[in-house]
Amino acid sequence: MRNFHQRGIDTRGRISGKIKTICPQCNDTRGHKGNKSLSVDLDKGLCYCHHCGYKLYVPDDAEERLKQQRRDMHRKPAAPPQHFRRPTFDPARMQLSENLERYWTTVRCLPQELLRWKPTCHHNDKLLERAEKFLHVPGYEKMPLFYIWGHSFEFERENTWPLMEQLAEKLQGAQDIWYATNGQIADYLTALRKAVKKETLDKIESEGQS
Repeated sequence: MRNFHQRGIDTRGRISGKIKTICPQCNDTRGHKGNKSLSVDLDKGLCYCHHCGYKLYVPDDAEERLKQQRRDMHRKPAAPPQHFRRPTFDPARMQLSENLERYWTTVRCLPQELLRWKPTCHHNDKLLERAEKFLHVPGYEKMPLFYIWGHSFEFERENTWPLMEQLAEKLQGAQDIWYATNGQIADYLTALRKAVKKETLDKIESEGQS
C-alpha cells in the first residue's frame, strides 16, 4: 500500500489504476480551485501536475520499511550501553598480529580471549536449520551457545532481512534462552570466573582450617 493521503493527495477511495485529482502543491494559489490537474498512477506511485509541473513519487510500505531500516542501521548511539566495559589491550596475550588485536580490542571493544571464539555460523549459512537444532539440543549438553556472526549491511546486499525476521519469530519468547550481545557474554564470563575463583579459594581456606 502507498500512503497518498499522508502527502495530501485525495485518491477518492481508489487503490489501483490511474486517476486525476486536486494538486496539493498549487491548488490553494489557483483561481479555479478544485481543478483536477494532478495525474496519479496508484500502482506505480507516480504523480504529475499538468498545471505547476509538481512531481512526486509515493513509495509503498516495503520501501518505507527499508528506508527506516537503513536509517536505523546508520544511526550511531549517543553513548555506550550501561553494561558496556571497554576491554584493555595486553600484548602478552596476542595470538594474531598486534595491529589486528589492538584494533579489535581498542576500537571494536571485543575482549582478546573472545577473538578466538568460533561462532556457530554466518547469518546466511543454514541459519534456520541450525536454529532448529539449537532449540532441540540433547539434555546432556549444558548451556549450549548459538553464536551468529555477520554484518548489518549484508542484510540489504544479500536480501536477508526476511531471513532474520524468520529467525526472530523462531527464537522469540523462549523462557530458557538468554539473548545476549558480545559485551554481555564477556561480562558474564568475567563474573563466572571470579565466582569460581572465589569458591576455590574458600574451599582451600576451609580445608586448611579443618
